[in-house]
Amino acid sequence: MSQYALTENTAPLTQTDTPSGMGAADPLGTTSISSRVAAILALTQQLTGLLAKEIGMLKTRRPSALRETETEKRRLSMLYAQEMRAIQMRPELLAGATPEQKARLREVADAFKACLAEHIRALTRSRVVREAMIVAVGEELNRRRQPPANYQRSGNGPAKDVIANKPAPSRLRK
Repeated sequence: MSQYALTENTAPLTQTDTPSGMGAADPLGTTSISSRVAAILALTQQLTGLLAKEIGMLKTRRPSALRETETEKRRLSMLYAQEMRAIQMRPELLAGATPEQKARLREVADAFKACLAEHIRALTRSRVVREAMIVAVGEELNRRRQPPANYQRSGNGPAKDVIANKPAPSRLRK
């Protein structure tokens, strides 16, 4: 179980939980404050769980596996954003929530924000590592493509004058 997973068991939101004609006022299609709070909790926990799963994929160096969760993450993220906009535009949508419900919403939101911050850090680390590997491979390929360096008569390494296309100084001109 993830450090972000919460103890409350909630059923996953399915497409039937979110009617296709949903408006800005009620993206989750709920009819009461209790059902709205439960739907927000379930949605936030599902999104948190999905992000935690992706963090695990990134930590086990499987960034390509993120494609498996992309569609579901996009759907949940869209629902979450719509719900947050609806609440911002109409705060009365949660005005009748009990103090316990509000505390639970804050707890779940805090866990989501912590998981989101860790997800961003994991993505950044993965990107930095990939970019460093690409640079290292490119540098190695460039090094291998360069012609072998000429050596000085003494055998002490590349002849800098030859590499710089300058004639070597003649010892006879003294």
